[in-house]
Amino acid sequence: MKVLFITLTLLCNLPTFGQDMQNRTILKLTAPLSKDLYAVGWIIGNARLKAPNNINIFCGIGYKKQNWWFESMIQRQWSHVGNNLLLDFRFQKQFANRSTLYIEQSPFLNKHALYNFFIFEHPLWYKFNIGGETENILKAGKNSLGAGPRISRPLGTIGKTKVVMALSYRMRPQEPDELRLYLVFNVPLRLKH
Repeated sequence: MKVLFITLTLLCNLPTFGQDMQNRTILKLTAPLSKDLYAVGWIIGNARLKAPNNINIFCGIGYKKQNWWFESMIQRQWSHVGNNLLLDFRFQKQFANRSTLYIEQSPFLNKHALYNFFIFEHPLWYKFNIGGETENILKAGKNSLGAGPRISRPLGTIGKTKVVMALSYRMRPQEPDELRLYLVFNVPLRLKH
């Protein structure tokens, strides 16, 4: 409850002029296929104040080792300004000092563009992580570029589901800055044989 209060206090006290405030709710579903392989699906709702809302559904396969994982998926995005189909590749690595690097690359299949998203975080105190993120769409004409600070914290578990909250502020040179609140649910599933 304290974490939620602190996060909401930060959210309410950041300047809002020129920003696109966003809420990204993320549901990640995984089911083991073998020792290292797993089926993976993501559902991401992206509610935004100024930019068009969208929802994304991903499905594919992942490969994990002790301190890293890689996922390869197909992604479908729905929005009232147009729908997109993408390939999606995600990689996450945790280093010995508990810092984490996340890289996502998604080439569009229905237009000439590339989406990429990077996060680097380092543990701070009381389970808080601090770092930065960048989210970009590289395309012919005007690119959409943004980068800024990020803070996150695991909130705990509900059954076997792990819940994480994050807050980021991305500065964009040609668009409104973005203040985004993430709520992530990691749900492990069992496939019946």
